[in-house]
Formats: sequence, structure tokens, C-alpha cells
Amino acid sequence: MHFFAKISVRIFLVFVLALTFLGFGLSPQARGQAAQSFQAQVNKAFNYYYQDLEYEKAIELAESLFEIAQTRQDTIAIYEVLSIVNAAMGKKYHQQAEQYLKKMIELDPINCGVPTEYWPDDLKHMWYSHQASMNLLAQATYACVDTLQSPEIQTIAVLNFDNTSVEDHEKLEPLGKGLAAFFLTDLNKITKLQIVEREKINYVIEELKRQGSIYFDQKTAVKIGKLLGAHTMVFGSFMKLDSRHMRVDARVVKTETGEILVAESEEGRPKDIFKLEKNLVMKISKALDIELNKEEKEEIGLGGTEFLDAATLFAKGLEYQDQFDYKNAYKCYEEAVKMDPDYTEAKEKMEMLRPLIRS
Repeated sequence: MHFFAKISVRIFLVFVLALTFLGFGLSPQARGQAAQSFQAQVNKAFNYYYQDLEYEKAIELAESLFEIAQTRQDTIAIYEVLSIVNAAMGKKYHQQAEQYLKKMIELDPINCGVPTEYWPDDLKHMWYSHQASMNLLAQATYACVDTLQSPEIQTIAVLNFDNTSVEDHEKLEPLGKGLAAFFLTDLNKITKLQIVEREKINYVIEELKRQGSIYFDQKTAVKIGKLLGAHTMVFGSFMKLDSRHMRVDARVVKTETGEILVAESEEGRPKDIFKLEKNLVMKISKALDIELNKEEKEEIGLGGTEFLDAATLFAKGLEYQDQFDYKNAYKCYEEAVKMDPDYTEAKEKMEMLRPLIRS
């Protein structure tokens, strides 16, 4: 009996130590410190090893974190890193990347915070494919569901703009995709708006094209909006008349009724393309009865470039990125930065794509 009692005590002590290591026996402050330590290791795997192209080290560190994961969200965070890294390693690792995605979905089909803008586009495509198979595409993915239940939050999506330019029509064709991205970037700075990510919109449009729905009008916009779970849809056109005149038209449609809520235009010089876009964002927010605070107005005013060619190169980079051609996308962003060293958005894209273009 004495021998078995000693074993029982030892087992109990090991159990207590295990619980303590995992955070169950800790005070709230200690648990908070443990959570911070876990997050620091996740950040190291992604922001240090992955960003420095040390994929094997990123995977090794991420896998080791399963031993100290305390919550379901911790486990999801590990699978997210593993999925991103495997997707970045090339096509032969995509099957493994998708397996990690499936594990994330099993843990939480409507997961808060995924996908983020740092996901490779082909990985996002896999995610939306799985979401579509479960009829979850209308669920938001960037923000937590609890936040979106607020009646003050409006979900908005932006379609590519039509190019009706008289001058440089073919050269400016990519700008239709670029303008949509510019609008999304600035609309995302408004706290009472929840944007539908660009890649999800692309996925839905691709699916509609496969079904033969390739003509885009107001009815199509409403249909896309419903599939995306968006309250409103933005679409429009732009026209470069000559070297001194540019016009951008934007319309906002209420998805539920098809009613046009906004129909606005801005005109100026081609170099003022971002100024025109930002003025329209202000008009859209006003039409949606959203009063912008000082910080939001200042944020919307930031970014962009006064070089139309740089903006067009950025848009061309988006086209390559949508085709999962990261090397050519990177080159476009790089050329845009050479034209305008202060083009922040292009620099950010280069940083995001750098781990995807290992030589």
C-alpha cells in the first residue's frame, strides 16, 4: 500500500505540474503572462522566421507550440501559421496547407480574424472554396461575429470600376481593379463600415462567370452583394479624357432592395486620381448617414500617389496577384515605388509578397 501511495502522490504532482504549465492552476495575471508568451512565440514564427524566409524554423516553432496552447483560438493560430508557411513553400506543399485550413474550420467554421491580408492569395482561394461548400461565404471573416451584430455596422463591398477612358484606354485597363482596391482601403478606415475583402469578391465573381453570369449591371451587383452578405455595393467607372481631365463616377446600391443610395462624380487632373477617390469616399459615408470623426477624416486623407503611372502599376500588380503570380506582382509594386518612393501601399504589398517569391 505504501508503494502504491507513493506512486499516486507522484502521479498527482505530475498532474498538478502539467496543469500549471498549461496555465490552468495559474492566477489571472499569470495566465495573462502565459498567453502573452504564447502570442510572442506565434509572432516570432510568423514575423521573424516566415518573413525572413526561414520556413523550416517557422514550422518547427509553430509545431512546438501545440504543447502550450491553452485555448481553441491558440490552436487555430498555430494551424494558421502552418498553413501560411506551407502555402508559401510552393505548389507541392499546397495539399498540406489545405489540410491545416480544414483543421481550422473543424475547430471554428466561422472563425474570427481569418483570412488576414498577409495570407497568400491562393490560400485565401482555398479558404473561400471551403466556406462556399458550407454556405458560409456570407459570413464576415475580418471581424468577429459579435461586432457585426451591431446595427450600427454596415457591410460594404466594392466591385471593379469600368474603364471608359478616351485616352490611354488599354494602358489604364488595370486601373478598374486598382480603384476598387483604393476604395476598399479607405472605406476600411471608417469604424462603422465593415468591408468585404477583395479576394472574397473575386472568388464570387469567378464562380458567377463559371455559371455564365459575366455581364455586370445593377442587378448583378445586387446578386453579388447578397452572396457576400453585404448591405451595400459600390461600383462605377472612370474616364481619362485627355492629359488634363479625369472623371470618376461611383454608385452605391442597397443590396436588399436594389435602391441606388449614392450616385456621385468627381472630376480633376489624372494626377489627382486618389483625391477624386477620397472625395467620393467622403460623399459615400455622408449618404450612408455616417458621421466621420477627425481621426477617420485624417486617415482617409493619407496614402496614395500623385503619379497615375504608379497607381496603374499598382493595379497591374493586383492583377498578377489575383493570378497567384507573385513575382510579377512584386515587380509591379517595386516599379511603382521607384516612380514614387513615398507610395506607402506599394511598399506594404512588397513586404507582404517578399516571403512568397523566394529564389
